[in-house]
Amino acid sequence: MSRYIYIGLLVGFLLSFAYYIGTNSFIFSIALFVITFMYFFLILGKRFIKFSNKVKRFHECYFFINNFIVGLSIKGSVTAALENLKGTISDDFQEEMESCEDMSAEEQLTYLQKYFPFHIYQLFMDIFLLWSEQGGDIIQMSTHLINQLRENEEFIVFAESNNRSHLVEFIILWAFSVAIVVALRFALSIFFESVSKQMLFQVGVFIVFLFIIASIEVMSRRMVNVEIKGANYES
Repeated sequence: MSRYIYIGLLVGFLLSFAYYIGTNSFIFSIALFVITFMYFFLILGKRFIKFSNKVKRFHECYFFINNFIVGLSIKGSVTAALENLKGTISDDFQEEMESCEDMSAEEQLTYLQKYFPFHIYQLFMDIFLLWSEQGGDIIQMSTHLINQLRENEEFIVFAESNNRSHLVEFIILWAFSVAIVVALRFALSIFFESVSKQMLFQVGVFIVFLFIIASIEVMSRRMVNVEIKGANYES
């Protein structure tokens, strides 16, 4: 969250400073700074943290299932396959694994359903239980699951790259727009002096800057609206 606090402070300062340059209204500038910061702190930060956690968990789920199936195929032992994963997982995942060390290997896999609240992990467990009861080639049994996981992983990577591209375009567009507002303040200085003290002018420019925040809201919702097959994440 601290990162979004700093971003909120920076964006709030830039917008309020640009507004002040364009209107000379200190009160509205302070109000714009407070609104921008609170929006980043209370809404935007929490939204992206939740989205980031969802993507991180799905990345971990992908690598865990894929590596576990390969390890199980090679070693033929659930315990050995789990042991083989140690040292390759995140700190949060490591803590989760350590919290269930006293369980059997099969119970640990069931316990991890809390850490991976994804429908696709439940499918993995169904395949694992079928393998436990009937035996067979675990890789062949999991072919469709592995393919779906890989497709989802590739889609997430694409969506993240696409989000970064749209973010850059968004920043450039609004930076250019704000620069125009500031430039007009100096280019039309005589006109500015005549209207800068008028409340209607100050409110009008304030609404324009609020529209920037509203556009950030719309863009952020689109960025986190990434539909991943088999990823019914509720945490």
